[in-house]
Amino acid sequence: MANPVAQNQYTFNHQIIKKSDPSQTEAYDCIYSPYPKHRDGTGEKSQWKDVITEAIEFDLFKTALQKEWIRLEVFKYKKKKYSRLLSPNGRGWGLYVVNNKLNELGVLVDRTVSVKVCVFEEGNARLWHGYPADFKKPQDKPLDHVLKKWRDAKCITKATMNKIKGGKIKSL
Repeated sequence: MANPVAQNQYTFNHQIIKKSDPSQTEAYDCIYSPYPKHRDGTGEKSQWKDVITEAIEFDLFKTALQKEWIRLEVFKYKKKKYSRLLSPNGRGWGLYVVNNKLNELGVLVDRTVSVKVCVFEEGNARLWHGYPADFKKPQDKPLDHVLKKWRDAKCITKATMNKIKGGKIKSL
């Protein structure tokens, strides 16, 4: 069976530091394409809740890039360490925060577990899609620096951060 075609695509331009000169930035132009199988109600994929429209999904993605809730490439320039968005094969994580409250954004494949974290992945160079995260899958678990940013922003507690890092929590 062929993969379903996304109905909408969204473009986003984000400035990232240049590897050749970290005092400057360069454009990172990408396309966000919501994947229909995460909205079709079948048992094959985790599903976005109805309240998470494609536009909100895209906003969650933009926030992840802007706040660096993403996999970072670390490099040295003139003996100093820098980091920037890792691309291709980027990955990021998002939270649905409304009025300073973390809200559910989807359910896992079995439909019994609601989740408050989503994953964004760059399948092809500069082409992204996202879905509700399943922490049982190692690639869906947020990286340590992302968890620390969430803790510092008071989105999660230190105890929750440690439970996620230790694999003691299946979803948030």
